[in-house]
Amino acid sequence: MERRMTIPHNEQDWNELNEIWKFAKRFLIMVLVTMVAVVVIGAGALIRVNLADTNTTTESGLTLQVENKYVQGMLAEELPIYASYQPTQSFSMSQLGIWLFKQITGVSKTNTNVAAIDNSLDQQQMNDLLDEWNEPKDGVDSNGIVPVEPTAKPSDVTSVKGDDSVVFIYHTHNRESWNSEIQEGESNASSKSKNITLVGKRIAQQLEDKGIGAMVSDTDYPTVIPNYEWSYSYKYSKKTVKEAIASNDNLKYFFDIHRDSQARKYTTAEIDGVSYAQVFFIIGQRNTNWKENEAFAKKINEKIEEKYPGLSRGILGKTAATGNAEYNQSLAEQNVLIEVGGIENTLEESYRTADVLAEIISEIYEESKK
Repeated sequence: MERRMTIPHNEQDWNELNEIWKFAKRFLIMVLVTMVAVVVIGAGALIRVNLADTNTTTESGLTLQVENKYVQGMLAEELPIYASYQPTQSFSMSQLGIWLFKQITGVSKTNTNVAAIDNSLDQQQMNDLLDEWNEPKDGVDSNGIVPVEPTAKPSDVTSVKGDDSVVFIYHTHNRESWNSEIQEGESNASSKSKNITLVGKRIAQQLEDKGIGAMVSDTDYPTVIPNYEWSYSYKYSKKTVKEAIASNDNLKYFFDIHRDSQARKYTTAEIDGVSYAQVFFIIGQRNTNWKENEAFAKKINEKIEEKYPGLSRGILGKTAATGNAEYNQSLAEQNVLIEVGGIENTLEESYRTADVLAEIISEIYEESKK
């Protein structure tokens, strides 16, 4: 049987065929753009990893900045409540291209005077939106779980110098441990007993030896909070800090002590033949007064570098696009998060660094009294 190709013989048929062809072209273009975007972002991630491997002991670490107006445009497309806060603006493929470009090339070494967040959205509005998205609705999260606040009363806090305490030390992620210290049945360098709270107690004890009062919270949040959710960690520890402030008017310095997850080669310093766990200061720029926190971190960092060169990894500013970005630092001007060492450091190395921190903190406190 002879096959025949049916050829459109009127204008309507040609128009329909033309529309189908246009649709097919658009679809193919979208597929190609998506594939290119995936490849480009993947390549960018590899570049960022390589850059981080070769430059991890800088003054301020590495950060990736994405201009808010592009992210806001994308969010506004999908979230009506977010769009209601936005000035009228369109989001085009050209903007997406610029955003992708910045994703790849926006990695740079920043100094501790990093610029504030793009103000195209009012800061308080941004904070309100982030709170609305990140915290439970009417006390219930998306899984129907009601996260219970911690009950860290003053009795749960170890007070080294009673009412004269000027330093408060706490641990948002209190079970962070080290590979060398985890016990049988424990994993992921997380321990209920041998964990980062030991470093906090060490700092406090060293401060006491120098005549400076300190309070330490070693609250085990996964135990005291029913239905504990790790994503609410800073919500839990914020209540701890607020209760400490309410219980003691003399508190002046606040330190949230953590253990980093980086490998040993990025978190260890050798000074005069002795190994130390390096310190890394984190400043949350979601707090509108973050520069005060940064100034406090700078003061500590500069003294450490002067007396123990190489012990500090510097200061890292994090925006709402790169983390919690508040870290309870809005509760006090002299409030900073400090990473002490990493997962492959030892408790002994961390203790050495704790002694240095106590030494520097005591010097800063004595200077403040003059």
